[in-house]
Amino acid sequence: MSLFRRDKENGKAAVVRATDAAPPVDLMRFERLVQSSIRLRELGDAYEAIERRASRDAVSFNEALEALDREHVRG
Repeated sequence: MSLFRRDKENGKAAVVRATDAAPPVDLMRFERLVQSSIRLRELGDAYEAIERRASRDAVSFNEALEALDREHVRG
């Protein structure tokens, strides 16, 4: 994929190559994260509680969110 723009100095089209540097997005996991977030908010778990859990377990916010949601689902 290339993006095109004019070179201001000589008026010719300059080609800028777009790299695929970003990792692919797992859309199913993203949807589960959204649903988990909604469920936890409805259950009264605050954003700060998820942040504390992530810090305590030394994991990412998303991993802490998934862990808390699993705990609520399992009871």
